[in-house]
Amino acid sequence: MTIGEIDWARVFDVFVLLLIGVGPKIALVPFIGMTADLDSATTKAVANRAVGTALGWSIVLALLGWLLMGLLHFTGGSVLIAGGIVLLLMSIHMLLSGASEGHEEEGETDPMQAAYYPLAVPYILNPVGIAVLVI
Repeated sequence: MTIGEIDWARVFDVFVLLLIGVGPKIALVPFIGMTADLDSATTKAVANRAVGTALGWSIVLALLGWLLMGLLHFTGGSVLIAGGIVLLLMSIHMLLSGASEGHEEEGETDPMQAAYYPLAVPYILNPVGIAVLVI
């Protein structure tokens, strides 16, 4: 494949989908809430672990997505539908759990464990991003 054969509109579409689906902008508010009482070194360690975890899983999903689709015989549309269903279930859970429950859970968890879940997955690497990377 040469540079002339690349469909730049398709590349732009994939870039926009990844920008929407994968990004720390969604994790910023929970991250600030979880690390408000921590010192700067621990805050940096939590941020590095969350971003590193999301990046690592993104690379794995991008490299093995085509293999998974071939082995399990599912289409890109079914991945997008599954991602939408997961996103819907997560949003229903967030709405029904209430704001007060979320703060109690955040205070009880270890911030380094919270870097894996919920910061890295599903906030930074959310279901939309996972679906785009697999496809």
